[in-house]
Amino acid sequence: MKSTSYALMALLLTASMAAPAALQADPPPVEAAAGVPTEEVPFEVEVTGEQPGPALWKVTNGENVLWIFGTLRPLPNKMQWQSRAVERVLDTANLVVQSGVDVKVDAGPFALVGLYFSARKAAKDPDGQPLRTRLPAPLYARFSALKERYARRDGSMEKRRPVVAARELYEAALEANKLTSDLDVEERLVKLARKRKVKVAQAEMTIEDPKGLLAEISAMPLSAEIGCMDATVTRLETDVPNMRARAAAWALGDVEALRALPIPQDEDACMKVLDHSPRLIELRDRGRALWYAKVVEALRTQKVSVATSSISRLLSNGGLLAHLKAQGFTVEEP
Repeated sequence: MKSTSYALMALLLTASMAAPAALQADPPPVEAAAGVPTEEVPFEVEVTGEQPGPALWKVTNGENVLWIFGTLRPLPNKMQWQSRAVERVLDTANLVVQSGVDVKVDAGPFALVGLYFSARKAAKDPDGQPLRTRLPAPLYARFSALKERYARRDGSMEKRRPVVAARELYEAALEANKLTSDLDVEERLVKLARKRKVKVAQAEMTIEDPKGLLAEISAMPLSAEIGCMDATVTRLETDVPNMRARAAAWALGDVEALRALPIPQDEDACMKVLDHSPRLIELRDRGRALWYAKVVEALRTQKVSVATSSISRLLSNGGLLAHLKAQGFTVEEP
């Protein structure tokens, strides 16, 4: 589901399941540190080689300990994540809880082939109209300026529906700025765990009638897609220095620098395309609840466990850590 052909389902479903159902409220933006304007952010450096990433949050329930590792995307594209602190924790851990949900599709091989081609069709404008006719003229001009800067030779974006073109433009901008959203730190952590024979658990969910769900996603209103494109363009116009700063701060393990940087809001805007789809909202919320239940179960049953969560959910007010505290667990900051 990472290919362009599955861009809609990947963007609107799996990416939306990174936090428990209780955390549906959008976190407030974190203000930039006093005296540090957004155009002159710290840590605007190229980070290569082995880096530790941020320290671990410690959550305790009596004698049971859950260590939470905060993940971030995008990251420096030449960085090799290697954390001795995480490896030491894994040496004593009984369980690793992966973030998100393992989404399974209830379909046979022939149906999956049909879904593949349906997804490819869904990524294109449903009426066959070029992107310039679907976006308001001022927004299309801003999009075109960024495309000229980051993806001049990519003619396929003009054939995409706005929500897909927004994602492709975003990925092109990351590549141009030596960043990537494909560097899967969690996958590396899971490999380290399995090497140590530590059990790895992930919430699972099956999608029934995936063809019907894909049709529902494809029927999203144009206004929602335009909102997603506008938020993505705004972020690329204003937040690229902060992206580099966040990536460098994460790689260097500087949690305080991460706290001082504003949390981007474009993903929240893009997730609003879900509002028209009751089935998709129900699946998203069920997936989040399943993941959160796995985390709480680990705290109650395992002597030492490890979980991963996005750094924004860990640092936001009213986020994951606040909900764990509300259930009586003790949280220690790194």
